Amino acid sequence: LTRRLWLGGRDATASAAASLGLAELRAYDGAHEAALRLYRDAFERDPSLAGRHGFEAAQAALAAGAGLQACAWMRDALEALRAQAAAHPSHVASVLRRWKGGVTVDGAEDAWRALWADVDALLADAARGR
Repeated sequence: LTRRLWLGGRDATASAAASLGLAELRAYDGAHEAALRLYRDAFERDPSLAGRHGFEAAQAALAAGAGLQACAWMRDALEALRAQAAAHPSHVASVLRRWKGGVTVDGAEDAWRALWADVDALLADAARGR
C-alpha cells in the first residue's frame, strides 16, 4: 500500500476494505486524524460499511475531535443494529451496552442527546425480545 494511503490520504487504487483495514490500524496506533480520513474514504467507497463499523469509526472521530461526524457514524451503526434487533435481540443488547460503556461525550449537543435516547429505546426493546 502506498505511503499516501497509510497517512490517511485518498488512493484511487485502494479498495474500501483496504481503507477500512488501515483506518483500524491507524486508530489503534493513535493516529486518529489519519484514521478519520481513512474511515471517511472507506464509507464513501462502500456506504454499507458504516453500519457495521460505525462504532469504531465514531471512536476515532471523537478522538480526532470530530464529534458530529462521530454521532453520524453511530447513527448509521444504530440503524444497522435496529434492522437486526428482531432476529438477534441479545446480540443487539450486548452491542448497545458496550456502546454505553465505551463512548464518553458531552451530552449537551442535541444530536448526541437524540442518539442516546434512541440507543436506550432500542436497548429496552432488545431486552424485551422485540
